[in-house]
Amino acid sequence: MSNVCARINSRDVVYTNLGNEGVILNLRSKYYFTLNETGMQIWDLLTEGADEETIVAKLCDEYDVEPEACRRDLQELMRQFAAEGLILANAP
Repeated sequence: MSNVCARINSRDVVYTNLGNEGVILNLRSKYYFTLNETGMQIWDLLTEGADEETIVAKLCDEYDVEPEACRRDLQELMRQFAAEGLILANAP
């Protein structure tokens, strides 16, 4: 899933920022997911239309993480988001 272009599945997903955590509700499955600070930052960047390289660059700039480790973790999170129907992977 390298250099994924993804967008939020806005038809079936609702997100709210509760300050110290974010909550995503999949209206179709009725499952909800919580995000920590980093997850919320990734979600916000996806909402803005950021691609994988932009997200990795921003996270590496803010946190003490190697780009390859960041990319690997981001790709895994994106796979989970896509599997749960929260994002539409490879979407323009």
